[in-house]
Amino acid sequence: MLGVSEVVIDILKSKYGRVAHLLPNGIDTNFYYPSDNKADNNTILLVGNPSLSFKGFSFALDVLQKAYDYGVRFTVDWICQRKPNGIVTNFPINYIVMPSQDELAKTFRNASILLSTSLYESFPLPPFEAMASGTAVIATDNGGIRTYAIEGENILLADQGDTESTAAALVFLLNNIEARNAIAEAGRKTVLSYSFDKIILRLEDCLYSVLNWHNGKMGGVW
Repeated sequence: MLGVSEVVIDILKSKYGRVAHLLPNGIDTNFYYPSDNKADNNTILLVGNPSLSFKGFSFALDVLQKAYDYGVRFTVDWICQRKPNGIVTNFPINYIVMPSQDELAKTFRNASILLSTSLYESFPLPPFEAMASGTAVIATDNGGIRTYAIEGENILLADQGDTESTAAALVFLLNNIEARNAIAEAGRKTVLSYSFDKIILRLEDCLYSVLNWHNGKMGGVW
């Protein structure tokens, strides 16, 4: 049995009494890659289905409004499966509905910051994809993100519901391009260790460990 994060492994053990091997998700680091000339355009990226409450978009919008009230100016790109209804903000939002894969990767590359606000995740992919794309990430500590997130080094982590401190983190990165670039570069470096060629080797190790266990238990008979 395999689990993509320590959170999943702990749940499998406590709920079902099953021991799982850790095998994180991999990523195509040739498809998601940093821009050579990223524009300093203060674009905040949101990614996900607006109808899923656990994604925390109401919190994200509160954070964005608070940051806007502080006087920083930005635009928001929201990659989503459908355009949400009834959202009124003081800041501009560009809804990118069901983009092609190439447009998806380009949007990740061109963003200044990804804001991810899920309540819980087993292994959140948008922050992972943003890191691969050389985009700085602010995310809520949703459990599974700890698989690859190192607070203050390759990401800024926030508490779900803490609008004030999350908005302050957003303002800080918008106003400090050097800090933003440092986090983005560290994120890209982290994600390179999860490229498909490396994850395939980890999968191979997991399969061999299962095979060795099975052979030992069956007395060497397959």
